Amino acid sequence: MELGRIVKAGQHAKKNPEEAFILFTDPASAGNMDGKVQLGLCYRDGIGTNKNNHKSVELLEESAVSGNHYGCILLGLCYRHAEGVKKDMAEAWSYSDFEQHS
Repeated sequence: MELGRIVKAGQHAKKNPEEAFILFTDPASAGNMDGKVQLGLCYRDGIGTNKNNHKSVELLEESAVSGNHYGCILLGLCYRHAEGVKKDMAEAWSYSDFEQHS
């Protein structure tokens, strides 16, 4: 996971979005919730892949439901800004209540 973050950001290694996407795919596929968040961000921002807000929301929701706080925050922002989902401020606020999703 850390290597994926380093390659994504270009810190201490040549920036390579495609390689970062690949490095996040395996942990996410194995059920790692941080991996799902990072892969969701790749889909959201088009890092190493085409933008796909629907896939991004799907991954962020999996992480949020598992209790991943970062996933909750990001999913709430998706609902707040209508990114991949219909704008729903009540749903956005519900994801700011981390304990509800833990």
